Amino acid sequence: MRNAAALATNSMVSGRKIVLETQEIPPMPVVAAKVVRMTSDPDRVDFKELSRTIAADAALCSRIIRIANSPFFGLPTKINTLSAGIRVLGLKTIKSLVVAASVKQVYQRFGLTEKLLWEHSCAVSFLAMSLARHTRCPLVEESFLAGLLHDIGKVILNNMAPDQYGEVMRQAYNNGTPFEVVEHSLFGIDHTEAGAMVLAKWEFSELLVDIVRYHQDLDRIETWPEPQRTLGLCVALGDAISYRHMLADHLDLQDDDPLYRRPAVALGFDRERLDAFETDAKERWAQEMEAFAE
Repeated sequence: MRNAAALATNSMVSGRKIVLETQEIPPMPVVAAKVVRMTSDPDRVDFKELSRTIAADAALCSRIIRIANSPFFGLPTKINTLSAGIRVLGLKTIKSLVVAASVKQVYQRFGLTEKLLWEHSCAVSFLAMSLARHTRCPLVEESFLAGLLHDIGKVILNNMAPDQYGEVMRQAYNNGTPFEVVEHSLFGIDHTEAGAMVLAKWEFSELLVDIVRYHQDLDRIETWPEPQRTLGLCVALGDAISYRHMLADHLDLQDDDPLYRRPAVALGFDRERLDAFETDAKERWAQEMEAFAE
């Protein structure tokens, strides 16, 4: 098998072909895959077996409990055991937390590029869920996962060819060049396409696959029926807010940038309400970042 980094520099080979032929799409982490399968039919869940499956990974179990006890979930009492967490939080939230606590294993290394990608994904997860609650979107658990996984394609491209993806990051952060423009020039594919391939392989719902594929395509999102439309807009706006305010290295998105302004208007935010939401979100993220992003 040819080296994936070398393939990425070969303009004759598309990124889509690289992903498929070199089988660079990683499997979903084992425990997360088991939990997704076990919770696919809520009427047939064996709760004792579910608890045993998660508890088999002590570090994962600890992280789930830590995230569940963060102020963001606002539980009336502290959760000390996994079985209590499953009982209090419910299947959808537990599944989301297992995926959230597992997905970091997909990263093959963890330098500066990976740290930026991970912190951004966690921030968008937090923001998308906050926006879903704020707009009373019923797909709150889905917003948590959609935000966390929206840029998983960047992780895959970076795993394949870290030097080339470092160049993507440099051009995006230093020159303001859109990620997808540089990705296409270096890989022949962008992170939204690669991410959709990953989630399809991992057998996530069609809705989550579409959110990942189209989270920057506002024209398409606005044609979706409710509540899918609102979910897509929450992820798109969370993505923009994260880049403007939540990261140490901000991207220069102006107030009138359509990737920022358009989903805000579509969700009913005027300037005053959006400023208030962002101020509150920044304060809460500063308190909760450790639980989410560690």
